[in-house]
Amino acid sequence: MLFTPISRNQTWTLVHGDTHHEFGRPARFASNNYGAVRDVVLAGGGITVMSDFMIADDLATGALVRVLPEWTTGAIEVHAVYPARQNLPPRLTLFLDHMAKR
Repeated sequence: MLFTPISRNQTWTLVHGDTHHEFGRPARFASNNYGAVRDVVLAGGGITVMSDFMIADDLATGALVRVLPEWTTGAIEVHAVYPARQNLPPRLTLFLDHMAKR
């Protein structure tokens, strides 16, 4: 199962130290809706690569288990969209500063 937030992302890239493996279009099912991918995986439809926060509860309860825990997907780009920088609430400024450091 492939969770693909953008349509041009049609591969899995797995990273372990200096080793990188890229798998082209490994999924029979792909969606930009993580809930749909999660539901298919929970129903026994296969494996997926998803961010921890998307399936944290399922991992905690044992509904899903990690495979290849020593491998990661590498870094991804994150974008924040917000109105002009002036008059931002202090908590948003703190959040943006935190995200920029990470």
